[in-house]
Amino acid sequence: QDQEVYLTTLTLDNRKDGIVQLSIPKTVPLTMGKEYKWFFVLVCDPQERSRDHWVQGILQRTELSPQLALNLDQEQNTLEQAKLYADALIWQETVTTVAQLRDSQPQAWVDLIKSVGLEAIANKPFVNCCTASN
Repeated sequence: QDQEVYLTTLTLDNRKDGIVQLSIPKTVPLTMGKEYKWFFVLVCDPQERSRDHWVQGILQRTELSPQLALNLDQEQNTLEQAKLYADALIWQETVTTVAQLRDSQPQAWVDLIKSVGLEAIANKPFVNCCTASN
């Protein structure tokens, strides 16, 4: 039943740690309301895959309510937009929006990350490192 919708390979620089930002191309067809399982695997040694590090989660494409869309359109403050997404439980957009403010309002980023128990990465740098190949 599980059908692969999107797969890509990223090449990372030899960086020690950081936060990797990924986006699914707009051309990938995600059905509204359907849940998709995602995986991110860091292959440390292709010859010894038992050393891989990985995380997984669930992604669901959500349609904005007309009221939320209107509120977002009318709100010029990026942090307030992030709060609107958070109130609507749209985590991906919340994180993406607050990430845009990381340089100008670093405490907003730290507060968001700590609020979900990820203190260990709150001050890690974003890693602009990757080139995707399909």
